[in-house]
Amino acid sequence: VVSTQSTGSFNTLQHYYILNLIEMAVPAKPASLVKKETRAAALATKKATASKKLAALRLARRKEIIKKTAKYYKQYEAADREEIRLDREAKANGNYYVPAEAKTRLLSSD
Repeated sequence: VVSTQSTGSFNTLQHYYILNLIEMAVPAKPASLVKKETRAAALATKKATASKKLAALRLARRKEIIKKTAKYYKQYEAADREEIRLDREAKANGNYYVPAEAKTRLLSSD
């Protein structure tokens, strides 16, 4: 039984009504919204794992490129040293060393 006597600025009926509003349960989310959220969460985890795999693949490729670069650098450096060695050897023997030129071909349009 709720009395309607006023106590201060609220009467007890208004107070009871406010308490009922506070105690009322929040309505459940619609099923479509729940499905959308679960689908979005699944896609986010899938995207995160794919991103990690791609990052690992890129890192492996980058390491391979660095190894190839070091190998080529050593080859070019060895070729330069060989050119210098041949030049010095020719000079020591009183000869001249003529470095090799790039191979070219002339193509005719006939």
